[in-house]
Amino acid sequence: MPPRVIIKAVRHLPVNALEWPARSGALAEWLMIGANSFHALSDQHGSIPTENSLAWADQHTFPDPESRLGPAGSWFALLTMGGAVEMLKGVAELYGSAATSPLTRAHFPVIRSLQEHLGRVVWLCEPAFSNTSKSQEDDSWELRHFRSILIAREWVDDWVRHLDLNDPFGSDIVVARSEQVKVLARANSAADRLGVTVGQAWPSYTAFAELIEVVSDSLHAAQRDLPTKAPYKRLSETSHGGLFGLHGDKSITGGGVYRFEQDNASLDGMASRVAWWWTTAMSMLGAYYGWDTETALKPFIELWQALYE
Repeated sequence: MPPRVIIKAVRHLPVNALEWPARSGALAEWLMIGANSFHALSDQHGSIPTENSLAWADQHTFPDPESRLGPAGSWFALLTMGGAVEMLKGVAELYGSAATSPLTRAHFPVIRSLQEHLGRVVWLCEPAFSNTSKSQEDDSWELRHFRSILIAREWVDDWVRHLDLNDPFGSDIVVARSEQVKVLARANSAADRLGVTVGQAWPSYTAFAELIEVVSDSLHAAQRDLPTKAPYKRLSETSHGGLFGLHGDKSITGGGVYRFEQDNASLDGMASRVAWWWTTAMSMLGAYYGWDTETALKPFIELWQALYE
């Protein structure tokens, strides 16, 4: 979405919508502006890192024999962010329809998936983000190098599993398994240099989700007054059918019958928490790619402040 369209959307957003269901519509429009801010930024740069950014350096300066693996981390960070955009759009759609279809549980798995997407983006960008000088000469790129190899290994492993299921006797699987052995050897070599094992270094899905929480908490320490009423445990338990989540989402009717009912305060807090993660991942990807994320996010953040003042 071009910047002028985002500005037009901002002008028409009812930021004074405090009562539900009008509130859900306002939150939906706001979240969609967040999604469109990434599209506008990526389109502006043709999805390519700016020259001399750390992502550009990773794509052009990795040493042999891993030089062709250099782009893996930066490319998959961008691709994963693109996937996160689709999840954010899904959250916005669910909020937008809450007036006609009360939102009791369907949003939790989508938000949990969004959280894991953004956690993976943060994991891939994190070593670059910690380089405050943004200078290639001062940058210790070895950890990002290692993570690029790990993400390439995941891709090759997925390729082999796909062929095992669909064409186990074809010629492609021979090539895929050969590549799998090579990438694993490179991953083990890089892990040895860092004093870890490949198994220790690869986060679980839960670890990705926790990472976006921890980094966001550090990055947005000054915004603690913003509502974040749906804690991590509630989100995780509800997404996975845990009893804690089931109990937290239910109410009891006069006849002692359990019902799931829309919790407006929880929805309000969850939308703000999504924004918390979203601005973290956008900021880190922008720092890595050399993009002006601050300008791209300005309408979204200003609306965030207006909606929750």
